[in-house]
Amino acid sequence: MAPKSKKLAKIGRKIKRVANRAVSVAKGFAGLDDNAKKAAMMLMDPCNAALEPGCYRGDQGFKARFVANGSLLTSATTVAGAVAFVPNSTQFYTIDWTAALPATAWTDNSTFYSPGRTFINANASGVRSLGACVSLAPLSSNLATAGVVYSGVVPVSSLGLSSTWTPPQLAQLLPNFGKVTIDGPMECKYIPASADENYTLVGQTGDASDNNAILFVFIGFPASTGFSVRATNIAEWKPLANLGIASNSALGNPSRNTIEHVKEALRMRDEHWYTNVGKTAFSVLRGYSMGGLVGAAGAALKVFK
Repeated sequence: MAPKSKKLAKIGRKIKRVANRAVSVAKGFAGLDDNAKKAAMMLMDPCNAALEPGCYRGDQGFKARFVANGSLLTSATTVAGAVAFVPNSTQFYTIDWTAALPATAWTDNSTFYSPGRTFINANASGVRSLGACVSLAPLSSNLATAGVVYSGVVPVSSLGLSSTWTPPQLAQLLPNFGKVTIDGPMECKYIPASADENYTLVGQTGDASDNNAILFVFIGFPASTGFSVRATNIAEWKPLANLGIASNSALGNPSRNTIEHVKEALRMRDEHWYTNVGKTAFSVLRGYSMGGLVGAAGAALKVFK
């Protein structure tokens, strides 16, 4: 095969891969009805999406977007840390490790950092999450920013909330890895598991093996700095009887799709849609790659003229 023919064949394969990817994304969302697409938006963008019914079984509750802001892992001796958020039961935990990185237990910071916990605890007989996100940004100066970050969504049972951990032990649970970044918040969004369809009591995980949590692990950041944190939770809640608020139990899932259909559509769009950790370099390289591909396609068209 001539060099020019080999080059054109290679370009054709690249174009085909891009086209197949686009078709895969289109097929994923084409299988969702309008209500399921709205449910997908709450998972993809819990900070801004319109509040709509999710694709959960069971009756609908009242919906509200709750937000909590603060700073974490700021101790003078802390050089590594972990952050875990369980949206369905509004639980928020942290671990602070010193330079020796000893095995350390989780600290329950739910009262301070779990969005909506005070309101839900006082007014709800049960709660479940339709979408949630944890965003973290380093408080160190730009030149002093350092360290690595791991992120992902894991079963609550894997957190070992009654156990002690070292950073490598928790980090090995997480599929996404990158440098601590300063150009934007590091985010991880919630992927509901099978038991997350069920309403749960505040602070009580219904099924730790089938309830999911957002987890971050940071290693090697400057002591005395820590991170700014913003946690968001779209909570669907059922009122306590003594509030006198009527809840319509006749309203169920308005979609023909289930939450599993929604999750699969999002996965087809991007296997790691739920986090931006480790994606910065990939996005830049992909941009160069796509730019080169467009140029190559143009050159190919000239050849065929």
